[in-house]
Amino acid sequence: MKHEKPELSRKNPYFLPKYRYLELKNFCFQYNDWKRALARLNGWRAQEGDMGGIVKSNIPSDPTAREGTLRAYYSQHIELIDRCIAKMEPALQTYIRKGVTEGLSYRSLRARGCPCGSQMYYDFYRKFFWLLSIERG
Repeated sequence: MKHEKPELSRKNPYFLPKYRYLELKNFCFQYNDWKRALARLNGWRAQEGDMGGIVKSNIPSDPTAREGTLRAYYSQHIELIDRCIAKMEPALQTYIRKGVTEGLSYRSLRARGCPCGSQMYYDFYRKFFWLLSIERG
């Protein structure tokens, strides 16, 4: 979605300031990285250097605690996005997830079978970011 408007009218019920929207959008783009990282943790010991900037407190010296901290971090972020998507229309949840986490345009999603028009899709798309902003605080 290279040519989308990053800021809506203040009259729109899902209005977010431009930079808040861009922050949330880039947050969502990390979703697939978090899923892969969480999958890599299965059967793998977290090394000391693997926490690179994730944890803001002291890094646990215990490998089990390190792994638990990483699992909690990735899981919380994944669940946050999934919780907001669960509040969308069930038929559109898959398409909203692809749109917000992979940056796919409506045209691309429509070619993959998105069952609604662009106006409805973008209303749900904006609602998702509005909900995420509330959830994230």
